[in-house]
Amino acid sequence: MTIISFAAVFAGLGLGETGGDYLTEGLLVAGDFLGSAFWWLALSGGVAIFRDRFSEQRLRWVNRFAGIIIITFGLAAFWSLV
Repeated sequence: MTIISFAAVFAGLGLGETGGDYLTEGLLVAGDFLGSAFWWLALSGGVAIFRDRFSEQRLRWVNRFAGIIIITFGLAAFWSLV
């Protein structure tokens, strides 16, 4: 999913039409891979650190709050279409 997101951003910025050399393209792919790997390692490590601090009830409230944020973004996107 991350690669598809980056491909969309790169296409939106017009980076696919630059005709760059293989070194530049390789660095772009390596940066994408390393950034994604670091993000998932940091996220997993953070969850592992804070896992014991969340009870089931507290986790339920975190999930509700996240759900409200996601619904709000969805409604904002829908409203922008109208």
